[in-house]
Amino acid sequence: MTRTEYDVFHRASAKRIEADISFFPRPQHPSTLMAGPLPIQNAVDVDAFLEIHYHPKVGSKVFTIVSRSAGGPICRLCVDGVEHKPHGRSHKHRLGSPVCPRENLKSHIETREDLSGKDISELFRIFCTLANITHAGQFTPPNEQA
Repeated sequence: MTRTEYDVFHRASAKRIEADISFFPRPQHPSTLMAGPLPIQNAVDVDAFLEIHYHPKVGSKVFTIVSRSAGGPICRLCVDGVEHKPHGRSHKHRLGSPVCPRENLKSHIETREDLSGKDISELFRIFCTLANITHAGQFTPPNEQA
């Protein structure tokens, strides 16, 4: 996926997640909760999905859009997580060039300290707004699950 293709996907206004969202322990790291993969329907035919990771003890929240055609993540929002100097603990990664998305995400980072301290429900709403995604299902935050 090139930067131009990413921009077309990002700007597309008809992106939609239909699924209800609830969290479960991440198989590799049970102390981290995750939701997804959540397919993102879109009019530009990008095969993409959203994954959400939440680490309750640390308070970190990570929202990642993965494109199968790109072979990995194309954008990521990290809040209250691992510090990326000089960008702090809350920042946004994005695809920046036609090279491997995993390498791109390491070098194209925008500081987002304004998001620090927000709960996962509010961050999900903000993320969807930033990514032009409509959510048609229910979002059940980890602290409200049975």
